[in-house]
Amino acid sequence: MSNPGVITLASLRNIGPNINRLDIEDNIGEAIHIHWNNFRVDLKVRDFLRLSQDLDVAFGCLCDDARSELSGYDPFFLYRMGGLLSRFIGSRVENRRIADLRALVRVKMPRLGTVMVPRKINKTPAYKFLTNKSDEFLEYEQDSYPGVSNEIRIKELYASIDLHGYPADDDLITLFGDQPYIRDGQHRAAVLAAKHGLDYEIPVRVLEFSGESWRMRPVTNLLRSIARSVAKKIHRRVRN
Repeated sequence: MSNPGVITLASLRNIGPNINRLDIEDNIGEAIHIHWNNFRVDLKVRDFLRLSQDLDVAFGCLCDDARSELSGYDPFFLYRMGGLLSRFIGSRVENRRIADLRALVRVKMPRLGTVMVPRKINKTPAYKFLTNKSDEFLEYEQDSYPGVSNEIRIKELYASIDLHGYPADDDLITLFGDQPYIRDGQHRAAVLAAKHGLDYEIPVRVLEFSGESWRMRPVTNLLRSIARSVAKKIHRRVRN
């Protein structure tokens, strides 16, 4: 029987020295396919779930003292960290004013498409929605929690923080190194800003890595996108 569709569950490139491609696909009606470089492994859903549990145990056993704390993190967050996992050296908790944090927001720009732009928390779609300033958040593209609308997600989060406070279960907003960009927890920051104001101090977790590959350079990337767009425009004019 041929599968009626393929859903990509995860896709990473160039993670570590030996993995150029890692794709996990749900081939509906057939099997789960794991593509590792030029190899493919076919698994039933039951076997895939068992494998994921075994890998979680193996990850905890292989981690040194610094990396062992990562086993309690959100799996989707670890997935997005990708190759940085091997460079993780530790973490600390600090207090930061919400006003000093920055969120990376998807913005559609003419000729450039969607780019990530750093913004203050009170300039994010989530904060504007919570403070009744804009409904832009309802259509904002998310890359996590598939099947849950933005409105339901943010309202449930607001209610949870109302009930349990922040942080609940040590679930802290996460930063990397000395940068102010939120890597995990933009919505929590928006809720806390809406409830307490921008001058409110909150505890955040700061992850430390070796090397410099962890750094985000959104302004540099934006300038490069603009330069590429201008170069393409000039090239088209010269050709014509």
